[in-house]
Amino acid sequence: MITQLPQELVEAILDHLADDLRSLKACSLVSRIWFSRSRFHLFETCCLMSNTISDFCKVLRSPDCTFLPYIRHINALNGPWEDVDGDVNAVDLRRLTSVRTLTISGAVNASAYGSLRTFLGAFPAVMRVALLDCHAPE
Repeated sequence: MITQLPQELVEAILDHLADDLRSLKACSLVSRIWFSRSRFHLFETCCLMSNTISDFCKVLRSPDCTFLPYIRHINALNGPWEDVDGDVNAVDLRRLTSVRTLTISGAVNASAYGSLRTFLGAFPAVMRVALLDCHAPE
């Protein structure tokens, strides 16, 4: 006989495992109750690179994509941001309504400002933006 643990205890266990992706993946298979809280930690931060944003947006458009509400932080890494088609991607990225923080790194030159501005505009609920090492290349 399986004894059901109180929800508060389950959440405390999963919160304790927040940095242990392997354990969280295993816990997500235990039950529906464990699944949701595990996903909360597994998909909390999403790392995007300028050359993978288009593929990521294709995943977001998929009817099988179920992790949208769990992504709360976006780390956008390693420009060149001028290669990103911001207008096309912004439509899909707007579906990430739970994103509250953006961290952007990589060189930004004048030709990238439009794409980067459109990328930032895709996240109207963002409360914090961090620009790391975003100097113009020499």
